[in-house]
Amino acid sequence: MNIVLTILLVIAGIIALLLLIAMLTKKEYNVQREISINAPVQKVFDYLKHIKNQDNYNKWVMADPQMKRDL
Repeated sequence: MNIVLTILLVIAGIIALLLLIAMLTKKEYNVQREISINAPVQKVFDYLKHIKNQDNYNKWVMADPQMKRDL
């Protein structure tokens, strides 16, 4: 019985420690990314506004260039 009680106390202690750490950590995070494009604004906008050009900067399409798409 003492072994079961010891195991339960250790598990309760670990859970209490994790809850204490969670209370003390920051609650808000900011993630910022910036891309500089060396081109006029109008030229970039004209390129990006066409849906057919979205595959040229889509993360998932770039990861698998051999992907076949059916529209």
